[in-house]
Amino acid sequence: MIARLPVAPLLVACALGCHRERDVTAMSPHAAAAPSPPRTERPDCPEGPLLEWHTRTADALGTSIGLGGHIQAIGLDDATDPASVSIVGVLDVKGARALERNTHRMARANYTAAVRDAGSALAGFAVVLEGQVIGRMDVTTTLRGSRFRVPLTPHDPEHPWPGDGTLQGLRMRLERAIDHDLRCFRGTEPPEVPDS
Repeated sequence: MIARLPVAPLLVACALGCHRERDVTAMSPHAAAAPSPPRTERPDCPEGPLLEWHTRTADALGTSIGLGGHIQAIGLDDATDPASVSIVGVLDVKGARALERNTHRMARANYTAAVRDAGSALAGFAVVLEGQVIGRMDVTTTLRGSRFRVPLTPHDPEHPWPGDGTLQGLRMRLERAIDHDLRCFRGTEPPEVPDS
């Protein structure tokens, strides 16, 4: 016949043993020597997105508005008029809010500048792919929603579009850029740009 031991002292002894083992593991030099890298750091990701929107005045680029990593789809629309091609795309919720917030801010600044001086340069946006401006848009009203359309810069033989300089090459480069940016920068919070 097996002797029955009281259950409560066994549970307390087991709990103390497990607790002691956890403390030893937590103080192990091997556990402290191998911290896990931050989730945002990737060795194959650059410091910034390959495709980004910037503020601009005349031909001078301003600050990035942080849409890289928020562009869900992108393409070129040349169906209506091959002479005037547009960059079209879709933003996620954070990207759409950042674009709306910035267009609203820039439209106010443009109105103020126009009231003070009718000949002042109005602020607008530039779409930059791998450091090169590929599209420009003036800001006259607030943009709303997740879809955007920006006129593509005219073809310039001295500064061809990234890739092989053709529309098809640019399409492929845009698709590769947003795949890369979504992998490296998805979900990052767009910066707050103060009112000017």
